[in-house]
Amino acid sequence: MNEGSKYLNFDNVRKLENAVTKYMKDKINSYLYKISKEFNSDIDGFGKYAVRHFTTWDTWENYNWLNNFNTSFFDIDVKTNVKSGYILMAS
Repeated sequence: MNEGSKYLNFDNVRKLENAVTKYMKDKINSYLYKISKEFNSDIDGFGKYAVRHFTTWDTWENYNWLNNFNTSFFDIDVKTNVKSGYILMAS
């Protein structure tokens, strides 16, 4: 690949970076939806982080995390950093 390649163009690398970010965000959101809504299972152990937001152990137990996990909403932030367009180089 030569220095003048269209894949090394800064704008094209940014477009690739944005596409990767969108793809990853979509896949992670799909995964989180599936485990919370379809499987109703906290297989990743988010409860160990959620428990910190309850003031007492009794309020945590009364909330019944495992039965309420399926009502969870997720707000994720994905940041990707593509260093160059060489990833598109044909082999």
